[in-house]
Amino acid sequence: SVQDGSIVVLGGLWQDTYEGNQDKVPGLASIPFLGNLFKSEARSRKKSNLMVFLRPVVIRDAAATDAFSNDRYQQMRDAQQQAQPEPSVVVPVNDAPVLPAPPSNASNFKSPFAPETTAPKQP
Repeated sequence: SVQDGSIVVLGGLWQDTYEGNQDKVPGLASIPFLGNLFKSEARSRKKSNLMVFLRPVVIRDAAATDAFSNDRYQQMRDAQQQAQPEPSVVVPVNDAPVLPAPPSNASNFKSPFAPETTAPKQP
């Protein structure tokens, strides 16, 4: 069992990549002793580690759900606005996508995860 607000590590992916590349001038690179002047070697090694962490938070009512969703939505929108590229004459794309602004009455902005309530149907 996991307590409310505690962090759980689900797992991870490790990747170790090695690349080698050799460029040479055909014919000249095969000359003994002088051939090394006409070729080059490049090697690279890249390690990456992706870990998945979860921090479950139990939200018990609709108002807290909406407040939490609005807060996370605004955080994502702010991060997208800060990640906008510098304007450039050379590169025609000067804008990256940004989430739309929430309605002006954010208290009525419903979370996409909140269950919809409908009145019971009359027989």
